[in-house]
Amino acid sequence: MEKANQINDEKVKEHFNKVASYHGNDNAVLDSSLNNKSRHDNIYHHYSTLRSVKLNIEKDKNKVILDFGCGTGRFFSFMSKSFKKLIATDASEEMLKISIERAKNYNNVEVIPYEDFFNKDIHVDVVYTFWVLAHCSDTQIKIIFKKLYKILNNKGNLYIFEQISKNGRYLSDVHYQRSIDDYIQLAKEFGFVFEKTKNLIRYPSYARSIWKKLPSWCRFLMPVLYYVEKKTVNRKPEFIDYHTSLILFRKE
Repeated sequence: MEKANQINDEKVKEHFNKVASYHGNDNAVLDSSLNNKSRHDNIYHHYSTLRSVKLNIEKDKNKVILDFGCGTGRFFSFMSKSFKKLIATDASEEMLKISIERAKNYNNVEVIPYEDFFNKDIHVDVVYTFWVLAHCSDTQIKIIFKKLYKILNNKGNLYIFEQISKNGRYLSDVHYQRSIDDYIQLAKEFGFVFEKTKNLIRYPSYARSIWKKLPSWCRFLMPVLYYVEKKTVNRKPEFIDYHTSLILFRKE
């Protein structure tokens, strides 16, 4: 994973501060390109990713869940209804400003500054990250996994939703798509037990290609498009660049 260590964690922080300042909304954590085409694509991106989280995280109103790398807090609404309490943090100060404002709409959401999170003694039953770890160096991920293992209660689950490339793919100094085996190896170093993996969204995507041809007012077709996504997610693997996949770990 030599390429992963070319990720510059400070540049990652600068990048997300910049896009958060510009957009001020969920476009900052989807496709942050500055054009209408990307905003149109993001309608499908948001629906498909939110739906993937809803269908794959086991809900429990007696448990506390951590949103690690919460970004703009776009999953707050679902999580606040599905768990006793949601704790959230993010390395980007500008992202946190947006999520702190959003958290005011819920009485069971607590947003913690990133540095405070690592110094705070908290305990949670569930942890999830979405499109976060591909923007972290191996060094940073090891710091993260060590903290997550410490705060996660026994029998707790760690849900990693991440862009996965079969053999690992370096895209820039702020983005590296690891393989499933990369994450399993890193997590096992800190005691996590691998449970399962599942491909959720593919790229290129048949459903996304259909959406690109439709006007934005056709968003009522999102459930149909997501059905297409599920049915074709592993079709013709030789043409797949990467997946957004779930990797589930457990703390014994």
